[in-house]
Amino acid sequence: MTNAIHDFHASVANLHANTPLAGCKLAVEQGKLRLLGEGIEPLRGVAMSFPEDCTIFDLLEAIELDGRSLEEALAYVGRMANTSVHGDRIAARKAGAHALAGFMDVVMAVRLEGQPMEAA
Repeated sequence: MTNAIHDFHASVANLHANTPLAGCKLAVEQGKLRLLGEGIEPLRGVAMSFPEDCTIFDLLEAIELDGRSLEEALAYVGRMANTSVHGDRIAARKAGAHALAGFMDVVMAVRLEGQPMEAA
């Protein structure tokens, strides 16, 4: 796990496990991962909304299962910030968003797995 992911994991682990993330986004910008409140967009990076009913517990479980997608998103956003070619920046932004979307798929899978079975 990279330092940025480890630091982010440690910061959100301090929050209550049942804290809802509705309306929040996970942002990748300037080599860091951050939680953004509703209506806030990253300055130079990408962000993705959390699945409905997602909690801090789901996020922490997903980080443990799939830190690779977050590492990819950090790398792509880093490339985006460090290139002067407009087309390369756009491609890196799209790739970063794609990697972040892959991570959110894992968050959703964790969320669905944790839901109680409905009575038959």
